[in-house]
Parts: sequence; structure tokens; C-alpha cells
Amino acid sequence: MTIMSINLVMNDEKATPRWMKDGAATGPSASERVVLVEVLRAMRALRFGTIGLAVQDGRVVHIEITEKKRL
Repeated sequence: MTIMSINLVMNDEKATPRWMKDGAATGPSASERVVLVEVLRAMRALRFGTIGLAVQDGRVVHIEITEKKRL
């Protein structure tokens, strides 16, 4: 499975995650890695549908998965 680069999705400098900005030597924090793992798990399990993220105060608080069945 190929995942679109975050640079293509987030083309606004303000939307760039802190761990992708120049000078950020560290990767995602532990809590960010948990979210990334959950989103990847949802993507791999989903054939057709959408994945929505609810964010409050800069943190993902809810992941919603809507699956579509093709007949």
C-alpha cells in the first residue's frame, strides 16, 4: 500500500507538523505515534470509505471510520 506523502496533503506551512519542520531532529512524539499507528490500521482495514479525525487543542481526540460496501 502506498501512502500519499504528508507534504502533498499539507501544502500550507502552518499545517506542517512540528516534527517535519527544518531543525526538528526528533520524530513524532509517543502520543503522535499512537495516532499514526491507529490511522494506518484503519487505512489497511478499509477498502472503500473515509477516515475522519477530530482534533481539539492540537491533539486527535476521535477517529471515525465510515466504510462503504460496493455491490
